[in-house]
Amino acid sequence: MTSSSSAEREVLPIPDRPYDGPVFEDAKDPAAKFPPIEPLRPPADAPNVLIMLLDDAGFGWSSAFGGPCQMPTFERLAGGGLKFNRFHTTALCSPTQAALLSGRNHHTVGMGGVTELATSAPGYSSIWPNTCAPLAETLKLNGYATAQFGKCHEVPVWETSPLGPFDPWPTGGGGFEYFYGFLGVETNQYYPALYEGTMAVEQGKTPQKGYHFTEDMTDRTIEETCDVGVDTASPVSDDYTPDNSRFTGSIKWVQIDIGEAAEDVDRLITPEERFKIAITRQ
Repeated sequence: MTSSSSAEREVLPIPDRPYDGPVFEDAKDPAAKFPPIEPLRPPADAPNVLIMLLDDAGFGWSSAFGGPCQMPTFERLAGGGLKFNRFHTTALCSPTQAALLSGRNHHTVGMGGVTELATSAPGYSSIWPNTCAPLAETLKLNGYATAQFGKCHEVPVWETSPLGPFDPWPTGGGGFEYFYGFLGVETNQYYPALYEGTMAVEQGKTPQKGYHFTEDMTDRTIEETCDVGVDTASPVSDDYTPDNSRFTGSIKWVQIDIGEAAEDVDRLITPEERFKIAITRQ
């Protein structure tokens, strides 16, 4: 592995360092010692990243952007993070998400329209080209822990089968190590068709017992954020002492319903975490 402090990050994946030391014939030789395996970590002081996309929300809706809908939680988050006020909306789900996840024009990543209306025309195939790396993949290759929650509308319709192929799925080629949500344009909020990674999951309770997808997704986001918060990895070394230090970075992509966002978003941030928040709108 490559240490986070001395890694050359101009090329991804970060190249491994070849061993150029002596070769020992006997493992019991007192001189047969090697440098410890150092797990890849983000650069020093790398921020945590939480991106929240509000589906079908106009630019002027939220008070965080001067709109009439009072959203004090978003105002507080935006005040401590970043607000993108020149994001060129594409007015549709798939193109907006693809542009935000790639940092590129939506046609460049094959998402000129929603996946259900894909054609073979250039820029409208819904197929993400291999020449465009997702931002989450770039972060992951720099040592970030990555996860996506909620709606994923970037998978070609003919590849949404539980049998795959999974290359365009969030945990396939999308750069996310963990995914909990649904594929496609919509799902039933009370009986959602959900996946964890690439495995279909069923809910443990019915709507009559209080189930709703927004609450489920929010709870899962909190759980995964807390789980990834503590670094328990122990590199192999004779003189290594685990210090339970925290990860220096993680990325979360959360798509939440505008109607319940204000009351739920507070629960996404634990007191122990300090996030740089990037708030945008579709």
